[in-house]
Amino acid sequence: MCRLVYKWFLLVYKVSYGIGIVGYFVIMCTLFGLNILLMIKPQNSMDFGLLMLFYGLYLGVVGRDFAEVCADKMASQIGVCFLAHNTTLNFPLFSIYSRPNCTVVYHL
Repeated sequence: MCRLVYKWFLLVYKVSYGIGIVGYFVIMCTLFGLNILLMIKPQNSMDFGLLMLFYGLYLGVVGRDFAEVCADKMASQIGVCFLAHNTTLNFPLFSIYSRPNCTVVYHL
């Protein structure tokens, strides 16, 4: 089960990375004037490039955060306590998924 989940998040990462690269490539082509060869207006080309770039960034960040939540949830389901204590604030950050009677504690 864990392998399937991590393969899925790797796929999401690769797709979001690819979308960001395509957006960056379209923006650079627009700045160099290659959109005129394809008879595309600069406004449309730049809008498409920026949209792709920021969608790639957004999907990458959301995918990373969701993968972190799923990894914490899977770790709690198999019996691994994961408590991360912030030393400056002195409160547990991830104690939601931990089991109270376990002896193994991992720190960030």
